[in-house]
Amino acid sequence: RYLVKLARGEYIGAFALTEPDAGSDAAALSASARPVPGGYLLNGRKIFITSGGEADLYTVFVTVDRSLGRKGITAFLVEKGSGGLKTGRPERKMGLQRTRTTELQMEDLFVPTSNRLTKEGDGFSVAMALLDGGRIGIAAQGLGIAAASLEYARIFLKCSETAGNKISQGKKFALAELATSLEGARLLTYRAAANKSAGNGKTVEASMAKTMATDLAMKAASWCVETCLPAGMIEGSPPVRFFCDAKATQIYEGTNQIQRMVIARELLGDQGSRRR
Repeated sequence: RYLVKLARGEYIGAFALTEPDAGSDAAALSASARPVPGGYLLNGRKIFITSGGEADLYTVFVTVDRSLGRKGITAFLVEKGSGGLKTGRPERKMGLQRTRTTELQMEDLFVPTSNRLTKEGDGFSVAMALLDGGRIGIAAQGLGIAAASLEYARIFLKCSETAGNKISQGKKFALAELATSLEGARLLTYRAAANKSAGNGKTVEASMAKTMATDLAMKAASWCVETCLPAGMIEGSPPVRFFCDAKATQIYEGTNQIQRMVIARELLGDQGSRRR
C-alpha cells in the first residue's frame, strides 16, 4: 500500500520516535498503544518530527506496556488525516530552516492491526536500525556543510589577497588542516555507507562517521564565521547559515555525546542498555 508510493516520491514519510521525556534514552517512551477490537488506540505526544503536518505517512514508535521497557516498544504506520492525529505549529529552529518540524499529538488514534509494522515488542530494534542508516545520512550532511564552509572561506581569502591583503600563515594552516580532516571524514562516511548498502553495516561505523563529520562541520563553520568578517556576523549570510545548520547535525539522530558512548561501548564490549 505504501512502499511503492514512498519510493516514487508520491508519499512523504516521517519518523516519530522522540518524546518530551524520551530523547537520547529512546527506550523510555510513554506514548502508548492499547489493543482494541481490530487494532490499537494510540495516545501520547511526539516532538521534533521532521515533515510534521506535511508527511503522508508516519512511522510511530509507542509502547504496549511501559513496564517492559524496550521490550514493549512497537512500531505503527499512521496515515495523515487519521482521526485523533494532530500536528502542532512549526518550531522556530536555530538551523535547518527549510525543513518543517512539529509536534505530533495522538488522542485515541485508532490504527488497524494491519498497520502494525512490527510484532509487539520488536519496535526498538527497528528504530535503532533505522537510526544507523540515518546517522550516515547526517554524516553526509556534515560533509556538505564542512565543504561549503571551506570553499566560502577559501574564496573570501583569495579575494582579500587580490585586494592586497596578505593571507596569514595561521589561516593557511587552518585551511590545510580542515581540508585534510574533511578527506578523512569523507572516507569514513563513504565506507560506512558502502557497508550499509552491502548489508554489512555496523552501528559503531555509523556513530563514528556521524561524530567525525558533524564535529568537523561545526569546526569548519566556526572558522568560516571568524575568517569571513564582517559577513560572518550578518544574520542570513552563508557563514551564519553553515554555523546554525552544523550545530543541528551534532544533535539530531542521536547527540554526538551519545555517539561517543555507543563507540566506547563497542570498543569495551559493554552490552548495556542502548541509547540513541
